[in-house]
This record gives sequence, C-alpha cells and structure tokens, in this order.
Amino acid sequence: MEEDSFPRGGTVQKTDSADRTRQNRRDGPAQDNLFMPRPDEKKKGKKQRKKKAEKSAEKTKRESTSEAGEEEEGSLPNLVTSVQVLSYKKLVTGMPVLGCVKEVSDCDLTLSLPDGLIGFVQISRISDTLTQILQEYAEGSDHTDEDLPTLPKLYQPGMVVRCVIAEVARSKSGHPRILLSLNPRDVNQGLQGTTLKPGMVLSGCVASIEDHGYTVDLGVKGTRAFLNRAETQEYLQNRQMDDPMRPGQPVLCLVRSVVSGGRSVNLSISPTLLQKAVAKADQDLTLDTLTAGTLVETTVTSVQNHGVLAEFLGFTGSVSRVHVPTKRSEQYRKGQRVKACILYIHPTTKRVALSFQSRLWDGRTMVDIQEFPTIGTIYKKVPVVHVWSGIGVTLKLGDETAGFAAVSQLSDQPVENIETTFKPGTQHSCRVISCSPLDGQTIVSLKKSVIEQPFLCLQDLKPGQIVEGKITSVLSSGIAVSLSNYVRGVVSSIHLADIILKNPAKKFNEGDNIKCRVLNVALERRQLALTHKKTLLSSKLPILASYQAAKPGMWAHGFILAILEYGCIVMFYNNVKGLLPKREMSQESVEDPRKLFYRGQVVKCRVMTCNPAQEKLRLSLKPENSGTAVAPDFEVGKMVDVEVTEVKPDSLGVKVQGSGTPGFLPMMHLSDHQENCPLVLSRYSAGDVIQGAMYCCSRATGAAAVTSGQVVERFADLQTDRVLCGWVRTVRSFGVFVEFPGGWVGLAPKAAVSDRFIEDCTSLFEEGQSVVAKVTEVDSEKQRFLVSLKPSECPLPAEGGTAVETLASLLSERDKAVQQLKATQGSDLSSQLGKVLSATVTNVQEAGMVLSIPDLQDLTAVASKTHCEGTDLNVGDTTRVCILHVDIPNNIAEVSLRSDLLEHAGEKGKKKNKGKMKKGGELACTVLDAKAKYLLVAFDGEEGLAYVTRKWHPNRGSNVGMGDSQIGEKCKIRVVKVMQGGGVIAVPAGKKTEGRKDGREEPRAERAREEKKNRKRKREESDGQDGAQACEEEGQNQAKKIEIGAAVNVVVTAKARDHLEVKIKGPGHKQEGIVHISEVKDDVREGEAPMAKFQPGSVVSGRVIGISHNCKKVKNLKSLPFSRPGFEEVVYDVSLRESVVKADKDFEKFSLPNEKERTDAYKEDQRVMFYVESFQDSHLEVSISPGVQGKIDLLSLSDKVEDLENPSAVFKSKCGYLGTITSIDKESSTLHLSRLSKASKLSPGLVVNAQVAKKVPGRLVVSLPFGCKGYADLTDLSDSYSSHPMGTFKVNQFLKCCVLECSSKRHVRVSLRLSKIGGKARNVKDPDYETVEDIVEGDIVRGYVEDFNKYGVFAALSHKVKGRVQYKHATSYFVRNQQELKKHFPVGKLLTAKVLEVSYESSHLELSLLEKDTGAPDPLPNTCGYPLRASKDQKDKKRKERGKEKEEKGRKKKRKVERDSEEDDSGVEIAVMKSTDEEEESVPVKQSSEEQRPSSSKKPHLTLTSGFSWGEELEVSKVAVKDSESEDEDDPDTEISQPPKKKSKKEREEERKANDKKLYKAELALLDEDRAPQSADDFDRLVLSSPDSSILWLRYMAFHLHSTDIDKARTVAERALKTISFREEKEKLNVWVALMNLENMYGTEESLMAVFQRALQHNDALTIYKQLVNIYKRTDKTEEADQLYVAMVKRFRGNKEVWISYGRFLMEKKRADAAHILMQRSLKSLDNRDHLEVISRFAVMEFKLGDVERGRTMFENILSNYPRQVNVWSVYLEMLIKTGDLDQVRLAFDRVTALNLSTKNMKGFFKRYLEFEKKYGDEDTVSAVKRKAIEYVETKAGDVATT
Repeated sequence: MEEDSFPRGGTVQKTDSADRTRQNRRDGPAQDNLFMPRPDEKKKGKKQRKKKAEKSAEKTKRESTSEAGEEEEGSLPNLVTSVQVLSYKKLVTGMPVLGCVKEVSDCDLTLSLPDGLIGFVQISRISDTLTQILQEYAEGSDHTDEDLPTLPKLYQPGMVVRCVIAEVARSKSGHPRILLSLNPRDVNQGLQGTTLKPGMVLSGCVASIEDHGYTVDLGVKGTRAFLNRAETQEYLQNRQMDDPMRPGQPVLCLVRSVVSGGRSVNLSISPTLLQKAVAKADQDLTLDTLTAGTLVETTVTSVQNHGVLAEFLGFTGSVSRVHVPTKRSEQYRKGQRVKACILYIHPTTKRVALSFQSRLWDGRTMVDIQEFPTIGTIYKKVPVVHVWSGIGVTLKLGDETAGFAAVSQLSDQPVENIETTFKPGTQHSCRVISCSPLDGQTIVSLKKSVIEQPFLCLQDLKPGQIVEGKITSVLSSGIAVSLSNYVRGVVSSIHLADIILKNPAKKFNEGDNIKCRVLNVALERRQLALTHKKTLLSSKLPILASYQAAKPGMWAHGFILAILEYGCIVMFYNNVKGLLPKREMSQESVEDPRKLFYRGQVVKCRVMTCNPAQEKLRLSLKPENSGTAVAPDFEVGKMVDVEVTEVKPDSLGVKVQGSGTPGFLPMMHLSDHQENCPLVLSRYSAGDVIQGAMYCCSRATGAAAVTSGQVVERFADLQTDRVLCGWVRTVRSFGVFVEFPGGWVGLAPKAAVSDRFIEDCTSLFEEGQSVVAKVTEVDSEKQRFLVSLKPSECPLPAEGGTAVETLASLLSERDKAVQQLKATQGSDLSSQLGKVLSATVTNVQEAGMVLSIPDLQDLTAVASKTHCEGTDLNVGDTTRVCILHVDIPNNIAEVSLRSDLLEHAGEKGKKKNKGKMKKGGELACTVLDAKAKYLLVAFDGEEGLAYVTRKWHPNRGSNVGMGDSQIGEKCKIRVVKVMQGGGVIAVPAGKKTEGRKDGREEPRAERAREEKKNRKRKREESDGQDGAQACEEEGQNQAKKIEIGAAVNVVVTAKARDHLEVKIKGPGHKQEGIVHISEVKDDVREGEAPMAKFQPGSVVSGRVIGISHNCKKVKNLKSLPFSRPGFEEVVYDVSLRESVVKADKDFEKFSLPNEKERTDAYKEDQRVMFYVESFQDSHLEVSISPGVQGKIDLLSLSDKVEDLENPSAVFKSKCGYLGTITSIDKESSTLHLSRLSKASKLSPGLVVNAQVAKKVPGRLVVSLPFGCKGYADLTDLSDSYSSHPMGTFKVNQFLKCCVLECSSKRHVRVSLRLSKIGGKARNVKDPDYETVEDIVEGDIVRGYVEDFNKYGVFAALSHKVKGRVQYKHATSYFVRNQQELKKHFPVGKLLTAKVLEVSYESSHLELSLLEKDTGAPDPLPNTCGYPLRASKDQKDKKRKERGKEKEEKGRKKKRKVERDSEEDDSGVEIAVMKSTDEEEESVPVKQSSEEQRPSSSKKPHLTLTSGFSWGEELEVSKVAVKDSESEDEDDPDTEISQPPKKKSKKEREEERKANDKKLYKAELALLDEDRAPQSADDFDRLVLSSPDSSILWLRYMAFHLHSTDIDKARTVAERALKTISFREEKEKLNVWVALMNLENMYGTEESLMAVFQRALQHNDALTIYKQLVNIYKRTDKTEEADQLYVAMVKRFRGNKEVWISYGRFLMEKKRADAAHILMQRSLKSLDNRDHLEVISRFAVMEFKLGDVERGRTMFENILSNYPRQVNVWSVYLEMLIKTGDLDQVRLAFDRVTALNLSTKNMKGFFKRYLEFEKKYGDEDTVSAVKRKAIEYVETKAGDVATT
C-alpha cells in the first residue's frame, strides 16, 4: 500500500505502551485523531467518501484486511501496515541503506542494494582518510605503489557495508544511477559523542597506526576512537590476513567503552562479539541514530502474503518475502521473537525494512557470492512461486536458488496484468542477467531477445575472438559497435582499416553490420576494444594474447602503437606489447623509423626474446640468421665467386674469393624456382665454389639485371615506366612488397598485381618468388615508390620468358641437383616417380596419412587428403601407393592412394612408343598431381610421365585450359619439348606452344572469358529472383524422391563440431543432410576421432535414417547455408555406419525415433560412447547421439587428478570416450555422465576427486563430483599435523579425498589423509582416533585448538575425539586474565599434549600442555612477561617461610617487651637456652610441671621456643641449609624441623675457610677486566658498565645463540635498542643489522620484514636496504635479493650506487642480459653527470664477470666521446693489463700518450707504460717507451721556447 500524504513520524518507546495507545485511540473520541474527518464533514462528504472507497476497493483487497481497516481508523507514526518493495522513485538523499560489494575496480565500487537495486561508490566517497592519502600520493609524497591502499586491497566481493544515498542521478542513456557514500561522516551523521553507548556497532575506517593499536575515524565530531592491536587478532585470522591493517581500511567496530562523555571510545572488531551485538533499549536509540546493518530483536506482529511485519525497540518494520529465510512466510506466527537486521530506514516516511536472513550477520562483514549461478545461464521451464503486483515475479531455479524477474524483464512486449499472465505454478524459460548478493537471489530475464543474446557480459569474450555486431555511432575517433544488448565495444580510428581513414563516416554507417576481432577486454574498466583491420581479421598466425604464449622464433601479427627514436612499440592482443629496435626493422640500417612506419600499421613480427615475469618482449621484422657482414669493396651488382664456408638449414655461409669477405646467401636466393631452393641447398657443402654470384643476389634474374644495366644504385635512378627484375619480399592482403638488387623495396598495391580482380594477394604470390615489376610512381621526398606486377604491363626478358622455358629451367635445375646428389650419395630417388609400391600406414590425421615404404626405408611417404579419398585405413594397415614427387633434401615422398590412379599406374603391358614423344606429338593422359607451375600426367597405355605447364608469366597464376583439372581426369596433351634427361614438357592439346612476350592473352580468349563471366552473373541474378516459392517446390519434389531407409551416396561439404554436413548426390545436388558423429563408424575406440578421415569433397555411401522439415532446426546448423528465412528446408539424417548401410531389410531399427523419445533408449548406470564438443568452466559438453546431448562434471571426468589439470590435452575435441549415465533430463534431452570407475554417487569410504572451493577457519571446503559440496576438518587434512595445515592448499587445487560421512548433497565430510585415500603413508604420526578407547593415560598426542571458554582449552585430536586442557595444565605461566590467555590459543593452533586422565564411560579426556609433561616448549613464549606458576613444593615452602617470618616478628616483639619490663615480668615465661662450646644449637630446658601449669588468675603466657645463632657467617648458614635439604631428600620421613647432624669444631673451621677461599676467587674474577664473561649475569654487569657499546650487546646476543635460545637473543637486541643512546647512531645500526641477521637465519620471512620495517623508521633507509640485501647475498637467497634490488632501484632511482650494486649482483649471477637492460634503465633515471661513471663501472663488470669484448667496446665508446677523461683511461688500461692481451695494452698506451694532456697526467701515463714494458716486454720495447717520453719532453720544451 502506498504512503499517505502525511508522513508518519515519531517513535514509540515500548511495545506494550504502543499497544495501549493504539487501543485508546480506537475507543476514544474521533476528534482526538487529527487525521479523521470532523462530524460536520461526514455529512457533507459522505457520497464523495463512498466513491473514493469504491475506487480503492481493488487496491484494498491486495493488502491484509485487518491491517488496512486499522489504518483507516487512524494510525500512529511508524506503524507500518504493509510490506513494500524499494524502488528508484522512493530513494531519498541521505537515506541509510545496507549494501553488499558486488564488483571492485580501481576507481569505484558496485554495490548490491535491497530489492535488486544497484549502486555505485566513487573512490572519493569512501573516507576522508583515503582521500587524503590519494591526494598526498598525487602530489608526489613518499608513498609507494605497494603502500597505496587501492580499492581492491580494501574491499572484496561479498563484503557487507553500510552506506547512505548520496545522489540519484541519470546516466547518458536516461537510466537512473544511484550514487552512494561509505564515508563514516555520512553514514554516522545522526550520531554525536553523547549518544554513543557501549554495545553499539558503527562503521569506521583506520585513520592512523599507533604503537599499541589504531585510531579509527567514526565520523562523529569531537570523538576520538581507539582500537587496541590485541582486538584485531581474531579479525585478521578470520580474514587470513598476514599483514596488519593499513590506513584507510574500512572496519565495522563494536563500542566497548565510552570515556569522558563520548570524547573517547574504545573499540573492538572481533567477529565473535559483532555477531552477538544486538541493539538494546538502554541505548536510547531513535530512527535518527539507528544505522543500516544494526542487529535487533523483533516480535512478529503480522504475517502477510508479501512478507512479515515486526516490532523492535518501539518501532515497526517490514520484512519482504525475499528476506524471509523459510520457504513459506506463514511459518512465522504472531508474537514470535526473531533476530533481524535493518536494511534501510526511509528518512521521510520513517519506514524501516528488516531482513530475517542470518547470513547477513553470521559472517557480519562477508557474504558468500560464489553460490549464485553464472551470468548467462539459461533455465528452461522453471515455475513461478510468487507474484509481486506491479513489481515482478519470483521463480524457483533450483532446490535452494530463487530468481527474480522485474516487470521490465518479463516480456519483450508490455505486460498489462502480470497476475494473470504469470500465475504461480506456470513454467517459463529465463536467463540469468545479474545477481543480488544482498537479497540472496538471482536476477533473471524472461525476454526472448535476452535469452537469444550471444553475449551477456565481457567475461564471455576472449582476446582474438572474431565477433559480429552492429554499428551504433560513427565518430572521428572511431565507431561504437553493439555485439548484443548488454555488450558494446569500440573500434578506435586506427583500427578501422589497415590504413588510417581520414573520414570514417564515408565508409561506415550507423546500423551496418560489421565483423571485428576482439583486441582487449578490460574487465576492471568495463571496456571492450575491437579491431576491424583486415590483416588482423584474416591472419592465420597464432594469437599472441599473453607474454607466456610468446616463444622465441614465433611469428605473429601486431600493430605499431608508438614510434620512438630507438624503435617502435608493437602491440598485440590483450595489451601485450613488444619493442621493435631499429636494427631489427630491416636488413639495411634505419635512421628514422618514422619514415618507414606509421602508427596503426600492421606488421608481421618475429619474437626474439621474451621475459614473462617482467612483461618484456623483443621483436624483429627480419628472418632468423639474416645478418651478414658488409664487404669493404661492396658494390651493388658486382659479380663475384664465393666459397661455401657453412651450410645452414635456411642459408649458406660464404666468403668472397680473393678478399675473404664473409657473406650470407639465403636459401630463397639460390634459384628462381622456390620449389627447387631446398634441393639446390642440399647439393652444396663446405668448400664448394659458387660462380657468378652477385652482391645482394645469386639468382639468374640478378645476373640478367647486371648485364642489362638494371641494378639501381641510387634512388634517383628509379624512373617511372622502368621495368626491373626482383623478388617478393613480403605479401600482404593489400599488396605485395617487391625487393630489387640494391636493397630498394617497392609496393605493388592490390589493384596493380593482376589483370583481373583479386580480393587477397596472399593466394597469388609467395615470399621469395621472382617477379618482373614496372615502376609506376616515385615519391622522392619520402623515398618510396610503387610498382605494377600486372602481366600486361610487365614484358618478359628476351630469353627465358615463356612458360615452356621457365618449366624447362625448373626441371633442368632439378635434374642437375639430383645427378650431383646421386654422385655423392649413390642413390637415384627421382627414378621412383610413377611407380606403384607397397606401404604401411603409420599415422592418420585430418590433413592426410603418413606411411612407410619398405623398399624405400630412407623416405617418409605422405598422402594429402585429396589423395586419400575413398580409403578407410587405420594405423598398421598395408596398401599400395603411387609415387608422385620426391623431396630429396627432406627425404619425403608424396604419394597417392586413389584407386583410379593406382589402376592406371599399375596397368601391365604398356608400350614404349618413342615416336609420339617427339615435339608436336599428341597423347592421351591421366592427371596424377597438380603443382603450382605444372601438372604431372601419365600417358595412357604407354610408359612415361610428362609435365604440363600451368604458367605463362612469372607474375600470374594458372591460365591454361587444364588449370582447373581434377586429379584422375582424362585429357589430351601436345609435346613441346623433350629434355636431355628424358623429361617431357607438354601443353594441352589445342593450345599454342608459346604465349606472347608481353604476357597478355589473345583478344579472342580474353573476350570469351568475359562473355563466360557475364553469362554466369546473369544466371545467378535470375536464380535470385525466382523467390521462395520455386525453392519450396523444388525442396518438396526432392523430399519425395528420398525416403527413410534409402541408400544414398553423399559428398562431404563441411565439418561441424559434432556432425558432417553433406549433399546427397542427385540432380542439382540440392538435398542437404547431416551425419551425426555417432553415425560415422560402428566400432569407435576410445580417443578416436571418427570424422578425422573425412574432408570436404569426400564421397561415401550411407543410408537415410531420418527427415526433418523444421525450419528452426536448419537455422541452428550454423555452418549450413541458409539464405531464405521463410523457406522450410528439408534436411536428411544420414548414417555412414557399415552395419546400417548393409542392413537392407532390418534398417527400420536404425531409424531415429521422435525427438522427445530419444532419451527413452538410455537408462542410468548404462555405459555409452560420447564425443567431446567443448570445455566449460565446470563441466564438459558432449554429444551422444542425434538429438541427445550430455554433460560431465569436471571432477567426474577421470579418476586421475593430473588429467583434471589440463583436461583438453587428455580429452580431444571430436574424439569418442566411454562414460556411465548418472541421471537423465528428458525435458532437455540431456544425459549426465561420469567416467569414474567405482560409483555414480557418493557413499562413505569412496575415494573421489575434489577441488578446493575455499578456506574457512577450522575447515577446508571442497567441491565434489555429482554437484556435491564437502568439507574437511583440520584433523582430516593430513596424517601428520602441522602448524599451518591449510598452507599447502590453494583455491581451485585438484586433489583426492575419501568420503567419511554423506548426510546430504551439500554436507559431505571428507578426509585428505593418505592413510584414508589409500596412498603410501610413510608415517602416520597423528592417528585418526575413532573413540577414546584408542588412547591410554600417559600418551603424547597432538591436536588443534577447537574452542576456548571458561572451562578450559578444548583440543580436537580427531574429528570424533576431543580433549580438555584446564588452565593450570595449559601453561607454566600464571595469567590472571583469561582473555589475555585466549590470544595465545587461537582456533586452529597445533598443540602437543599429554593424556592425564581418560574417562571411557563419559568419553572424556583431560590433557596437559606443560613442558614437564610433553617435553615440548610451553605454548606461551618466554618473552610474554608473565610470572611462572608456583609448584606445590614451592607453595609449601613459601607457606612455611611466611610462618617463620611471623614467628620471628613475634620473638622480636617479645624481646622488646622483656627488656622494657624486666622487673615486672610475671605474665611471660621464657624457655632458658643452654649453650655449649661443642654445639651451637639451642636446646630448651624444661621446667617443672607445677611451674608450667598456668594459674587461672593469671593471663595466658607466651612461650618462645626458638633460639638464636650469634657466631655463624652467612655462607656457613647457607651451606647448612643445603645440607639439611639434601638430607631431607635422602630421607623423606625426616621432618623439616629436625636439627642437622653435629659437626666437630675442626670440620666447621675447614668448611668456613673453603667458603672464604671460594668467595675470594670470585671477587678476584670480578676485578679482572680481561676475563671473558661466562654467564648472563656477567654480560649484564658488562652492559651496565658500557651501555652504548654495540660490541658487548652483540656478544651478549651471540652467547644466547650458542645456547640455541633464540628468544633470549631477540630480547637482548630489543634491550640494546632501548638502552643505547639516540646519539650513537652507528652503535644502534650495528644492533639493527644483527637483529636482521638473526631473523634471517632463525626467524620467518614475516618476522624479518617486521624488523626491516622498524629499522627503516629509525635509520637511514638506503643504509638499511643495503644491509638487508647484503644479508640476502651472504646467505644465497638470490630471489629475495633480486626482489629487494627491484624495490631499491624504484625507491632510490636517483642514486647511482644502487644501480651499480644491482648490476654487479646480476653479473655475478650470470644474468648479463638483465644487467645490460638495467644499465639502460639507469641512464634514464640518473642525471647526465652520473652517466660516465655508471657506464665505466658497468664496463669494468664486463671485464671481470662478463664479456671482455663487450667491456672493451663500452670503454671505447666512452673514450671516443670523452677522450680526455684521465680516470677512464687509467681504469681501462688496468683492465686491459689484467686480460693479458699485450698488443691491446700497447695500443691503448700509444693512444693515450699521443693525447694533449697536462704534463702531470702525461708523466703518470709514461711512468705506467714504462713499468708495464719492464714487466712484460723486452729491452727494445722499454727503449721505445723511453724514446717516446723524450720526444714528448722535447716537444713540450719546444712549445715553451716558442711561446
């Protein structure tokens, strides 16, 4: 029901008073209610009110009758009477609302709000603290990227947050957009310091880090909030956070205490306390102070159809049906107490929305969002469970999954009344479009247009994927493309075409369909980048979408992103970038890359090196091994003879005879015929001489160019219409790049490569092909030129230009190479051509077969798919083959298995007719094979082979009559030439022998071809105008010709994912058919691909098993041609199985049943063969039979875990495998399968695969086969417990587990113990106890902490056996506060305990953790600071000591009284002590009984029974006590008060002297300053005397380390840091370094980093970094040192020593390439004045640790630029001397002594030169140095005299 015009405000304090008020208002006078009409108004407006009531009757029926009537009589403020749904229209600025984080990006958050709404939070509205940190970072503060608190670090999907509505804006498309604020200042705006009460839960963020905790910003003015560090331990452990909290981190806090009237509060973030924090009445909360997310106790007041009404704290709230956890809201009854959470509070209407879903407060700050279905999932026929009037409907998607569809998503057409159209129980199909984590429901759409969308989110797209869309807008910056209603992408201006378009609007229009390729998917920014470059769309090279995929030598297409001075940045897919250096752009040097390339240009690059860790890629445009040395006498076109020095797989290394200049001769330059190049290369060996080679080319065309003067030496020599001979360098779709002698490269555009129209140049030319080109345009400014390759414009040379001569040259060159190989190898493989031999199949693939020929063991036979037609062979079968071609270099023979060719080649009795072999003779023949330049034919009835030319011009393809000939076709040829070796060259009969020299055809032939094209075009147009009616009639006529069961011959037209598309042979070939993969072959082996041997064009026999007339099904066959959407096509289901084809009578049993009945033939637990279609995230989609699909869960795919890591490598696409049916879904005709060998459902004891889903405190959650969920307790993770049991497990990890309990599908307990799984458990250290009977008293056991409460510590020894540890047995330390002790026993901590008591009746265990019982260290560290718990003996001893002290005080008091009253002492009797010389013990003398008997008239007497010892020394008394103790130990029955054994006077004297002697020695030792300390007391005295000496403190630490007491050593270090004066910085630094060394050797990485961070705060940062990196290097922690160096060069990028130190480290670790890159980086970061020193230092490193030659080159480069740098010369000379290259040293000394330096420097160099020669030279060299020195002095003297 809608709200009244007047909002209901105010609050009611108590529920009972509210009820009384409501009753009073019902019974009281009407005029007391301001909202009720006055009596006089009733008479006047009675009819009007009646009409109004009738109009609202329909609306009133939808609400609760009792509640509606109650509101009509009058309602109190906040008395909500109906359940409403939140919508955009009801949102108000400042409204508090609870949200759940749905998506996290770098700049904003996407939140899920109640009732399916979506809100956004900008990064500037998170908190003031975060905003300040970002501003400081932007202004250049010392914050690093690691320290910056980005949103992904602070928030996670599923986090529940409190927010307020900041603004409800409109997007550009007009849709509402909710902007939220998480700032505590806005969230807690209704709070003040005085309103804060203990127990309140507030939102805040960490403002700063203090010594003992954190200050938290609550947004309450004048209030300071503090969070103790101890209160964060449970929170960090629950979140599995290793690092402490950082400033800006959001926290949900519980107010523990309020101090000074709200000016200071203490907080806690313990999840346990937050779950129990319920708002109470004593907190005096109002609707203004209540915040969303507050937990309250409610009382149900009404249960309605849409939800529940409840009261809390005097307010009324509504609970929507969505937030009622039970399946039916009627289960709640009036008066029931339920815990609820506030979702939002409307500030205007005072309406409060609540939620009964406990998942919002069980985790308190986190909600599991992984339980929702994947976006895009389609559900068919799901029922409607509830209808929200005017809002939407709720559907049941699964057992525990609900979906909500809003009114706008119910249909593509407007729905007038959803109650009648979508009644509860009706079934509909829907698709998941989103999810609402806060509501716990899935958002779906019932629109047909949405269900049929190809893409719903960016996650559905992958880089490199080809997609089609529609243009929505065209701008100068690019075009926007809509791939679906939910996915849109952008094609930038540089990606609209292969070239840059100046005006895209001329080519692209809005609404046009466009084909693109996905360039990049940016999920964080929600951006999709596409490309429309034709080269990228048609590229068949690998898609380079990750740095890991880049392998050296790999070729890939990319585009130039930026052009720099040193090279180009090339970008590939998925933002993969690489550097293309200048020297790798071309064979020639490139001065300015801008002259060769432009931004956006597509280039074909070769990967040289790749470093995936650093995301660095180095590219090249040159082929491998393309670099050669340039000869000194190099002259383009010069003819030379060269000698082969090295034979490489793709080139020859040569040297010029005479000069010895090395050269490089590529394989493609060895011949004009590319097919002969490998053969020619194989004939050469080292030492062979090649005559007539030319600089830049060794081809016949190159020689012709020289002799005819066609070599272009300068660019100015390029003139228009000049014809040149060259070769194809690169082929692109838009044109061909032609290279000419001299290195000049011209472009032949697509329009200038042929006389006829072509769409793609790649099909016409190949790289390395020799061509004749004509220059058409020259651009002298940019030094570019265009050429034409049209045969009509490029005349052939005078000789060798005809097709016959070209083919003769090819064959002659081949015969010459074969004869040379025959002479060297002794075998003539070419003589095998045309022969029929026996062969064995060794491999069968889609492209053909591989065979082995016993008669030719050195050859590998290959048969292409064309030559395998009509065969059905498997590996190991024997067959006959016909030899067609022999590739001698690669030992490969091309053969044919076609029966028609074998019959022709194997004919017997062929004649040898030599007469017709002469020129001009005509013969009948059969085509055996087709090559690019010729056809291989065999004569009919006669022996011999002939080559029929197919090429008249080198620039054009086939244009002769047999250019379209088929293999095996009969034809007639005319012999035109007979080679010397016996080869025959022929042309088709009727053709002239030679064509025209200019390459043009005769005009008659050209006209005939044009007429043929025109006739064909007219015929196609007339066919298109016939309409659908003619096609329909034709289809019906054809359908009548073929019936089910008919045997047919089909031609394969295409191969789809799970079927073959065929055409049934008949008139016109119009009958279309499909062959399901299961109907291809009878017996399919596992892993076999039955469709592999079928290729387009294959003709096979089959039988029709079904007919389909459904047009929609034909549309679903995406690969079938479909051009008329209204035409009902006939499609035949054909079977190729041999059993079906041969079943002439019983074929009816093979016919396909009705589609709905096709699953009836299958039963559960049946074994079936399935065929792999595609892999999804969690399952495998397979095909089983026509119309029957299947699914296999990933975990049910194999019993082997290793197969699940990469299932696509084990289960190949289109291959068959066996599986077991687990369930059948008849509605969708889907079978659920499993390949597990043991069972089809889970049962206890079963070992199955599992996948780690998530890690929660105390257990590991795993996914199991058959859609089950399970968990493993800590005690079930391993047979040997560890301190970090879940550290070895990662999310999504595959593993084996054993099912222990299976109570439901979602609650399965498993064990990961090897002893349970069945593996080899070497040592079961911690058994899985079943009962306490397996344990006896005294056993040492281990377990994990499970709980800590007032009764003690409870440990889980196994899942079924638990034990208790009382506090007195938990630790040896006395801890008064249990909460302090609880911090040392977190849940999951590993404990070692001793069994003290076993109660078999109650299954109770009492354990002890004391060190004396277990032998293990105490659970509390010895640095905890707590006192030790006193033992029983110590307590008795202390009790006796306290008694003695009291007695001693009593005696002293008695003596005093005795002295004061000696005369009047009648009230006290004193026992007289007797002393003798023999003993010094006092023995009391007994009085008479009469004296002892007290008188009744006297006061009580005090008796002093102990005496005094006057003459004993202190040490003597101590010895006596020790003796007494020893005697007591020997005799336990002896009483403590028993006097010691008497000693003689002599013994006492000797004992006293010995004690004095010991005391004297001890005093002398203390006085000796040189005495080494022997104990901790000695060290304490030393550090007290010299507190600022770090040496003493370090020796003190070493003393404890020698005794392996690490904790005490740490304590000493901490004492030293506190004791040493702050002025002694070096002394403190020594202690810090020692402490880091200690943590590095004995601590963990976390403890080391903690000390490191502290050291940075108290010392110079660079010094600490250097010390730590030295520690890493000394302990061989290379990886850690490398990571630290990376941080150092980033933080101290301006310090040259850091770069040099890092470089030395890399060189020492043999990482020279990384050091070279580092030096280049350093030069960009350092000042110019530091460059010289850095380069020289790196050069020294090369001399010492790397390549000496590189170091020499670096020094030479420095000295060439700075020749007068004396220090560089000195270092260079020293390095050269150490290398031992005396000639280089002398050369360097001669150079430096020839410089014009100062006299002092020259004297030093001459002196070093002389010392060098004295040490390494002889008398002559020494004399030469002296002469040079004298000449220098004389020259200087002459200069002085002249001046």
